[in-house]
This record gives sequence, C-alpha cells and structure tokens, in this order.
Amino acid sequence: MENRRSGRVSFRNTIRFGPYSPPEFTSLCEDLSYTGLGIKTYWAFEPGTALYLIINDTLMRYRAEGVVIWSKRVRAGVVQPEKTGMGIKFTVADKELLDFYEQKLKPSRKSPRGELS
Repeated sequence: MENRRSGRVSFRNTIRFGPYSPPEFTSLCEDLSYTGLGIKTYWAFEPGTALYLIINDTLMRYRAEGVVIWSKRVRAGVVQPEKTGMGIKFTVADKELLDFYEQKLKPSRKSPRGELS
C-alpha cells in the first residue's frame, strides 16, 4: 500500500545525519519528495527519532530536520547485502531544497506535492 503524499525523484547525494547538530553520520540519499527523503545506510535509527540533516549537492548545501518514519537494519549474519536505510519525513527543510525537488518533478509530471505538517 502506497502512503506517500508526494511523488519521489531520484536524488543521489551525500547526506550527513544524526540526532545532534552537527550530524555525525554520513551516507547517501536515495530519493527526495516534498515531504521527505530516503537514506541508504547501515546506521538506521528507530522510527520516531528526530534527526538533523545536511545534504551536499554538487553546487549547494541544504539543511533540514525530520523524523524517522521507517527504518531497516542489516540482520546479523546476513552475507548478501539487503536493502537497508531509513525514510525521513521533513519537519523543517530549506526552501531551496524544496524548490530543487519541484524543478526535478516538473518534467515527469508525477503526483502533486504534499504539505509539511
């Protein structure tokens, strides 16, 4: 079942994240929407954890804050890599990050943007 309120766009960039500022963990973003983003990482926090986010794009640095909505960690003893990471819902996001999302979304004409709560 799809619970997303806004379309996703590919967003492969380095992200720093963590429960304290400045964030201490580094990984990769997978995708971006108006309401949040996906992080590919082995350092997944529990749902409900508030995180600070710094996203480094080629030309820009974006800041945001959010809450972990879902997370999946590597199970002990797994030899084959599994999909691991977290889904983050924004509570605060730079206007420039949301503008970037809207620009990437336009050509694909996906679902309309959701609203931040």
